[in-house]
Amino acid sequence: MTFTRWVRDVGAGLAGIAAAVGIGALAIPSIRYPQGSVSDRTDQVAAVVPATSAQPLQVSATLAWSAQQSLLLPSRSGTVTEVNVSAGRPVRCGDTLMAIDGAPLIGWCSPFPLWRPLDELSVGPDAQAAAATLQQLGYGTSSSTLDAQAIVAFQQDVGLEATGILDPSTLLWIGVHDEATLDSIAVSVGQAVAGQTEFGRVGSHLQSATVNISGAEGERVFRPLGSTTDFVIGDGGSVADLAGLETVARSTNAVADPLQTVMPGNMLLSQPIAGFSVPASSLIVDNGSLCVIVAEGPNSGKTIGVTVIESLIQGVIVGADLTDSDLVVVSPKPGQRCSNSAT
Repeated sequence: MTFTRWVRDVGAGLAGIAAAVGIGALAIPSIRYPQGSVSDRTDQVAAVVPATSAQPLQVSATLAWSAQQSLLLPSRSGTVTEVNVSAGRPVRCGDTLMAIDGAPLIGWCSPFPLWRPLDELSVGPDAQAAAATLQQLGYGTSSSTLDAQAIVAFQQDVGLEATGILDPSTLLWIGVHDEATLDSIAVSVGQAVAGQTEFGRVGSHLQSATVNISGAEGERVFRPLGSTTDFVIGDGGSVADLAGLETVARSTNAVADPLQTVMPGNMLLSQPIAGFSVPASSLIVDNGSLCVIVAEGPNSGKTIGVTVIESLIQGVIVGADLTDSDLVVVSPKPGQRCSNSAT
């Protein structure tokens, strides 16, 4: 058989399967696979070769960023006696950011700033958020209920008076993330300040990332172009590890200007599917079913039902009860049926 005829047979086989079965799985991606991953074939039969499919698909993640934010001092007046941060450096939840009249001001991260004193009897969304922040910092066992011992332990560790009450005047909100990078600092030692004075400005943060997973099946991961890091894709295509993805985005200049950007990459199965590679022209299409005829090997003489996992230019990876010692008929006679396929 000439190479030209072989290419024509493969193309015709793929087109026929796609038309008859009506499945998108036979779309041919432009993917390169290592030698030996597809079947060697002769004019009559072809070897069944073990193969795996990670089904890489070119996709993009839509990244939504927060706007630059001003950080304001809580309701507290006095003279700045200490500044422990600088522009371009990260600040973290629980850090001592500065001091007013010698009393420390601690970084606080939550969905919104603390606006009232909170203790173990406090209830409401702000109390739940405060409990979650303390637990994230290693204090307390509940992410929804404040605990006096957790508050006291936190206050002692950061140098605040151990009252068991979270006092808004001692905490400087840095945003929802547990770390923020300051673009600028607006206070200095010796400066007289009051409540709502600007402390500094923080850059934008990645708020959400969504991958288009239309038509995808199985647990999948997103791998940005130029990166070797995989990010698990959750329900609806969302990526949970925003901090890690933000690090990759900044290293590849997929940054927050504008506030929504697109990051190209590939979507892969987190666990590749094992199957067998056979020539496309060996597949028999019978009323929506697919099968192959085994000419030699342990399944000799059987018609075996198959499920297409992935289509390639060189062949088709299928799931089937085949063995790597089987040889399949390359071009079955017209009229062959799958009705007696082995399962």
